[in-house]
Amino acid sequence: MDKLQIALNVLDYTPDEAVTVAVNAESTQLTADYNVDPSADWSGDARVVIDGTGLSIDSTDGDYTISNINALLTSSDAPTDWDSPLAEMDLGLQLTVVNDRAQSLELNSISVIAGDMSVSFTGPIVWNESADSVSMENARFEISVDSDPSDQTVLSSFYIEGDLTLDLGAESLTGVIERMGVTNEEGHHLYSNDLNVSLTEIFGLLYDSEPEFIDVRFVDLWSNSRDAGDINGDGWDDLLVSAGSLDTGGQWVNQEYILFGTTTGWGGEIVDLSTLGSVEGVLLDFSATEPLSSYYVDPLGDINGDGFADLQVRAWGEWESGQWSNKELILFGQSGNGQLTTDLSTLTGVGIELNISDEIDPYFRPVGDLNGDGYDDLWINQDDWGEAGYLLFGKAEGWESEINLLVLNGTGGEALDFSMNGDTYLEVFEDLNRDGVDDLLIDFYGNSSGTSQEYVLLGNSGGWGAAITMEDLTGVDTLLLSHLIFPDPDDTLYTSGDVTLPEGIEYVEVQVSSGLMVEGNSQANRMVGNSGDDTFDGGAGYDTVVYAGNYIDYVISTDPIARAITVSSTSDGTDTLTTVEMLEFADQSVSVDLLLPQNYLATGAVTIAGISEQGQMLTLTNTLSDEDGMGTMSYQWLADGVDIVGATNPSYILSEDEVGKVISVVASYTDGNGTLESVVSGATETVVTQSVVSNPVGQTMDEDTLNGLLAIRNGQELARWNFPESVGFTVEDAAGLGSGVTLSYSFLDAVPEYYSDGSEPGLDFPVDFGLFQQDHQAAVETVLSYYSSVIDVEFVEQTTNDEGQLTFGFSQQNPGTAGHAFYPNFSYSFSQTTGEISSTTESPESGDVWILPATEWEEDDFLIGGDGYNTLLHEVGHALGLKHPFEGGNQLETALNHTGYTVMAYENAPNSTMVEAQAIDTPVEGGVQTSYNASNFTVQTNTLMVGDIAALQYLYGANTTSSSEEDTYSWGANEAFFETIWDSGGTDTIDCSNQSYSCEIDLTPGSHSSIALRTTQQEVLSALGYEDYSDWLPDLVGSTIMGDLYNGRNNLAIAENVLIENLIGGAGDDTIIGNSADNRLDGGAGNDTVIYSGNYADYSFNELELGSGWSIARVTGGADGVT
Repeated sequence: MDKLQIALNVLDYTPDEAVTVAVNAESTQLTADYNVDPSADWSGDARVVIDGTGLSIDSTDGDYTISNINALLTSSDAPTDWDSPLAEMDLGLQLTVVNDRAQSLELNSISVIAGDMSVSFTGPIVWNESADSVSMENARFEISVDSDPSDQTVLSSFYIEGDLTLDLGAESLTGVIERMGVTNEEGHHLYSNDLNVSLTEIFGLLYDSEPEFIDVRFVDLWSNSRDAGDINGDGWDDLLVSAGSLDTGGQWVNQEYILFGTTTGWGGEIVDLSTLGSVEGVLLDFSATEPLSSYYVDPLGDINGDGFADLQVRAWGEWESGQWSNKELILFGQSGNGQLTTDLSTLTGVGIELNISDEIDPYFRPVGDLNGDGYDDLWINQDDWGEAGYLLFGKAEGWESEINLLVLNGTGGEALDFSMNGDTYLEVFEDLNRDGVDDLLIDFYGNSSGTSQEYVLLGNSGGWGAAITMEDLTGVDTLLLSHLIFPDPDDTLYTSGDVTLPEGIEYVEVQVSSGLMVEGNSQANRMVGNSGDDTFDGGAGYDTVVYAGNYIDYVISTDPIARAITVSSTSDGTDTLTTVEMLEFADQSVSVDLLLPQNYLATGAVTIAGISEQGQMLTLTNTLSDEDGMGTMSYQWLADGVDIVGATNPSYILSEDEVGKVISVVASYTDGNGTLESVVSGATETVVTQSVVSNPVGQTMDEDTLNGLLAIRNGQELARWNFPESVGFTVEDAAGLGSGVTLSYSFLDAVPEYYSDGSEPGLDFPVDFGLFQQDHQAAVETVLSYYSSVIDVEFVEQTTNDEGQLTFGFSQQNPGTAGHAFYPNFSYSFSQTTGEISSTTESPESGDVWILPATEWEEDDFLIGGDGYNTLLHEVGHALGLKHPFEGGNQLETALNHTGYTVMAYENAPNSTMVEAQAIDTPVEGGVQTSYNASNFTVQTNTLMVGDIAALQYLYGANTTSSSEEDTYSWGANEAFFETIWDSGGTDTIDCSNQSYSCEIDLTPGSHSSIALRTTQQEVLSALGYEDYSDWLPDLVGSTIMGDLYNGRNNLAIAENVLIENLIGGAGDDTIIGNSADNRLDGGAGNDTVIYSGNYADYSFNELELGSGWSIARVTGGADGVT
């Protein structure tokens, strides 16, 4: 009960008097009865009733809140000239008391009625103990007095609207009065909208001179007045006053007056406008020649740019012969009192009449300078719904005395037709895109789609043409704003949907409680959220996010990796902020830089090792460390400071393009706090030219193509496992190229010690290390066994604790990458006198193969043809010395840079896309409705291809024993595949007898053939079984896939130095080309063709026994058997 007494002491009439308190717990009602002094004007008991449904009092810990209080003061014996009750008070508030100490108060409204006076206030007023200030935003304070109606000079009501701040510590009051109004008993009033004057100016005015309130008086039924701007150019704003009354015949008549502003007042408290002199104002009169019943005047701003405010005049006439005799005019302001035209029936250059169809009921709105000529323009609507209208451009010299808006030509104005889009609203947007020309907001609501849309019509210094329709709003002249509410003149954008701020908008405020995405622009944006989970991306500029509460009210957490901040509270939701520089709370502002962790720079260095000669491999040594942690390292090689395209590995082979340039490298990584760090190495010596050695194994691949596949060219230096055989030879004559080697391999059970965990210098692999399991190991052994069948390399598993020369483990990779492997890498010492190599040293990471962790693969990916198997096939190529064909200075020509020529390519082979489709029949009334779905996949290579085999045999020689028997090569009927045959000897056969499509087979070593070659239609019919595929399949998969459908073209290659002797064709019309061996060619069914390179006369033809075929022999060559 002590808390109740504390709360009620505030209402104590006389501190010494007794107060009786009764509590009604159900209605949360407190009643206090006071003993009133009998000597007062009225006697008896007074009762105060406080009824607050939000009242909560905790008498144990001193915490309570009070809200929404209604108080009623009554008396059993009130004065007879006072209406009962004595006083009423409504308080819309929220008072929070913690431990008997007030913490905050938000007062939204006060309404007090006492006798003849009422006082009202609408807020909010906000006070917080920690802020030590009171703020009032968009508040209205009004006093009304029920005065004697016969006294027209007595003040009836007075109101003020604006923003105020009371600094309790500094004892200062600041703010802006936006509007002020004064009325008398009959409603005649003097007021000015949009004062926008500071309290300092208001107080100075009141202190220096007494304000003069006047009563604008008529003999009429109604009147009002409004600010008209400075019409007569004397430096003082003027008033427009409208007065309406009934004439003797009962007809409604209104009059329009202009009351000129003055420094000396108007001679008294009452101004009778019916007796205005030329100095005080002017009466606008139509009555001379026009039978117009009434008219109305509105301010337009300075339309003709002469420095004087102009007026719109709307005059209503009579309904005659199915038409209104209405007038629409513009009256130009004129300098000097008394010079303004008063007879609007005859305009002589001081105004214009707008001729619109008599069926149109237009209205006007100034819209700023939309065509950028320095003069304000007018929007003239045809009707109140705004479906169509006109833009009339301002002019320095004015217009003709009459303008027909129906024939605007785009120079003097524009016709805008939006009638098909429902109701339209226009609002001046000022210069949104900062091009020096004002813009216009066009809001369509209730359109055909049932939704609202807002467009910004961007001002255009050249106009847009004679007419603009909705279809003209293309995005070049306009900006579609799908969720925007009108912006304030101070460039604040209020949004109820996700939004990217257009350039020119500095401030944005979220209007709804649901979470929104707000993206800033290049300016210093100020962003205000709502109670939802909002996302703010500040973009460029110094950006601030504003919160209504104090700093202590929020929980702030950081994500150093994403460089993001999360701000959450029970009232504002949880917001995510990126690229934001400042957080502003009610009590303080906090720099984001102070919230994010301090960044430490990298220590150590990146150095380049190797000889600066064309064809030589340069390698990196990385000793970088970072107290913030080391992320995945990436590299970019530079030639004379310019990026070398595709050169992003830890090693690089110098090409002809780098001759005459110095080489450096940039090492980059993202540290543990999410900061991108970069370190630049020192530069090498200038790269010099070096000659190219001949091919030691007699391959027919040209030198440029070989260069495009080898990680090291000419056998010098590092990227081949037989390089140590160069000891005793000079660098120029390095030995071992083309000789076989035996290599050990192992499956890692731990991360090798030469890799860094981020705490010390070292290589930047791996991340999320994992062990190869049995199925993964089996795939590796299959891949290595296949490599051994092609090249003279024997792979032996290392079963001891020592690591093999090739190692395999799982690790996370860079985005879009499935694996990574290190080339063979050797450093060496040589004699400065003889140039002979004395020793070689293998880099520990040489031959290490890392692929994505096991969780990233499907169960069958490591079977032959699966993605995991093909990844191993590719990465082992790196581990043996092959590079990507698109990297470095030596690159494969585009025609060969695909997986149909080398598994080291990223581009798929041409015509390698397979499509799967399904027709779904659904019963419907009257029949069946068919729908389709489709998917596509790429036909992968299962073997090394022609380029790979040639390059690897160049390095290590060929395996000449692995397939030396009589081998037969065949495939499933019409099977989709890409393969290369390596065969070291024996009498071998390609068997296509089960193929129903035609085959084009070339047995020449190094050539490509096409097994089961088909047209696009045949392929689609074979795969899908639908003859009408052309009606629907292209729409499902797109033209690109349709142009790349698998057709069997060049799906089989025969490696260099491979002789296949025999061929059996299929059921189609085959085309066959033999080779230098004595071929036996069986075409099978169909009309087959055999092609020979010589002339007919060079060959002899002998029919075989029983007509089983022909023996065709060249005079200077071998003999083929053809059937």
